[in-house]
Amino acid sequence: MAGLLEKIRPRQQQQQQQQQQQAGLPAPQAGAAQPNAAAGSAVLAAAGIPLAAVQPDPRWHELLGAAKARSESATAWQAFGLCFRGCIEIHLPNKEINDAGATALAQHAAQHWPNLQSLDLSEISIGDAGATALAQHAAQHWPNLQSLNLSKNSIGAAGTTALAQHAAQHWPNLQRLNLNHNTIGDAGATALAQHAAQHWPNLQSLDLWGNTIGDAGTTALAQHAAQHWPNLRSLDLDSNKIGAAGVTALAQHAAQHWPNLKSLDLGGNSIGAAGATALAQHAAQHWPNLQRLNLNHNTIGDAGATALAQHAAQHWPNLQSLDLWGNTIGDAGTTALAQHAAQHWPNLRSLDLDSNKIGAAGVTALAQHAAQHWPNLKSLDLGGNSIGAAGATALAQHAAQHWPNLQSLKLGHNTIGEAGVTALAQNAAQHWPNVQSLDLWGNTIGDAGATALAQHAAQHWPNLQSLELRYNTIGAAGITALAQHAAQHWPNLQSLKLGFNEIGDAGATALAQHAAQHWPNLQRLSLYKNKIGDAGATALAQHAAQHWPNLQSLELIYNTIGVAGATALVQHAAQHWPNLQSLDLRVNTIGDAGVTALAQHAAQHWPNGTLSV
Repeated sequence: MAGLLEKIRPRQQQQQQQQQQQAGLPAPQAGAAQPNAAAGSAVLAAAGIPLAAVQPDPRWHELLGAAKARSESATAWQAFGLCFRGCIEIHLPNKEINDAGATALAQHAAQHWPNLQSLDLSEISIGDAGATALAQHAAQHWPNLQSLNLSKNSIGAAGTTALAQHAAQHWPNLQRLNLNHNTIGDAGATALAQHAAQHWPNLQSLDLWGNTIGDAGTTALAQHAAQHWPNLRSLDLDSNKIGAAGVTALAQHAAQHWPNLKSLDLGGNSIGAAGATALAQHAAQHWPNLQRLNLNHNTIGDAGATALAQHAAQHWPNLQSLDLWGNTIGDAGTTALAQHAAQHWPNLRSLDLDSNKIGAAGVTALAQHAAQHWPNLKSLDLGGNSIGAAGATALAQHAAQHWPNLQSLKLGHNTIGEAGVTALAQNAAQHWPNVQSLDLWGNTIGDAGATALAQHAAQHWPNLQSLELRYNTIGAAGITALAQHAAQHWPNLQSLKLGFNEIGDAGATALAQHAAQHWPNLQRLSLYKNKIGDAGATALAQHAAQHWPNLQSLELIYNTIGVAGATALVQHAAQHWPNLQSLDLRVNTIGDAGVTALAQHAAQHWPNGTLSV
């Protein structure tokens, strides 16, 4: 191992010498002592020249494995550390380093990384012990650190407190800290606020998603940390336990210190109408640059939506994305957004109102009063509401012409029926030439609705990549219309979901014979529970398979495919799907013979795939 250390050091020194020579600095004389990495960094920094990206020794994977196997070996970890000597970025996500490895890394490798600016240790199975070791033994060696990712570990309050008390003062240039999906809780958030915040005046992004932080931790961040972060641009507190009190503290004590805030994520909490109102009345005016607001799953209701519309909207002229999914907002709240907020958001690109209580009246208000103010809208999600045919028709007649840039439309589970989808096809489709994703699941559009899409809309959507039509009572006639009249217009289609319809063998055959050749980029096809038997499976195998070389997932669960259909799939299709990752044929009538045939061909043609029978 000592010999390996001697081989690694000269390579890293040579890279640093090249940096200095490129910068016009004198090279060391022959026989002179070689400068260490820290000294070289100081010379470059003094000359005002940014550090060049040094590539790690390619043996680092091997040496990390050796070091992990011998976590007590200082020599092994030094050898690994030297692989990154001079590097400014080190990414080690999902490497299962664990607490013992993190401790050894901190004690024996960290000192070799004085130029480090970005470190990714996400999902490496460390807890409080590993975080504490990094704080106590490594932090002082990384004075240039700008970005630290410790997400998806098991760091609790103790580890976070150690980082705050022992590491923060060594990282004055920190700009991005990601601790999402840990368990730091109120105590950890409070430690960050009280002991670390003052050392990070350049912090721009803080991600504390999924950390069981409640009102106490949020209040601590607001009262003790906010004033130290004037450059904060992104704050993610999604999926915590924050209520109205916590978000009110943010609004009253923190907002004025964050004039550059662009993204705020409070989704998956319980702020309610009171919290939304506090944001609107006390915070909004301080965030003129806000571009993204996520308040999904917060039960803000009509009152909260109305408060945002009446008191906040005029302060957010740059808003691009608003997520209010799952908030029990009804027609009153939607109408308030349309009448009082829309004109203030000319740059809005994404609006998510999924899983609320919006009916025809609310979506009609959006169409008549808001649509003309959102010429840049690219994504609209109204799934899981009750807009019905009348709401879909209002969108088609009053809104569609104002959204030429629309790329994604989700109207699933809205009972729009044949009439609603026909209105969209006849009156809206021609205005949306850039549509890439259309979701109409669970709308009982039937054969007539599918036919309307095929005959009146398909030719206007040459960029369509994803079509979701599950649970729509579509039979052979509807799918045949799509195959014969629509398929040729969708050469970029990647995902087609037709589960829980009734296309039968005739529909599957129509897809195979008339549509397949037009979809060379298809990656996912879902046909589960469609009354497809051997004839349909055989048609797909013989007429479609060769046209889908990129297919990754085929779902045929809950059909009536027997041994003949299964055999046809493996004999005629398997060789054409080298990228297949999942074939699901569960709940059919394949029998032992079919399972054997599938298993033999799957092992040969899909070594990396999953076969479910």
